[in-house]
Amino acid sequence: MSLALTDRVCVVTGSAKRIGLGIAEMYCREGAAVGLIDIDPQVMEQSVRLNTAGYNTKAFVTNITNQPAVFECFQEIENSLGPVYALANVAGYLDQQKVEDVTPERIDKVMQINVNGTVYCIQGAFEKHAHFKKWAYNQLLIQIR
Repeated sequence: MSLALTDRVCVVTGSAKRIGLGIAEMYCREGAAVGLIDIDPQVMEQSVRLNTAGYNTKAFVTNITNQPAVFECFQEIENSLGPVYALANVAGYLDQQKVEDVTPERIDKVMQINVNGTVYCIQGAFEKHAHFKKWAYNQLLIQIR
């Protein structure tokens, strides 16, 4: 399967490990430059590993619940890699607790990461990349939960 991503910039949140990293690696194999976003500093090591393998990536240790930081991150992505073509929002948080142990603080953390963080990243792509709006609803915006 070819996604025709040569000379395209793809961004993946939650890309330090697991599903997000797998999607980032797939984008790399398809020829894309990839912006790796994660709160986990391990994302930097993954970027070095992928770049050593001959791919074009740049890592950003960013808290996606901080809207100004997300907007700054997307500006840095544009400056270093180019305009965003695809965004895979993979970052997420699951707090598996018995229902009687769920607190408002735990609910807020889940919502901040899974909802607010996702919206902020979409806004970041829209804010800095006007052309992204017209593509975003054409299977280029990926939500994984």
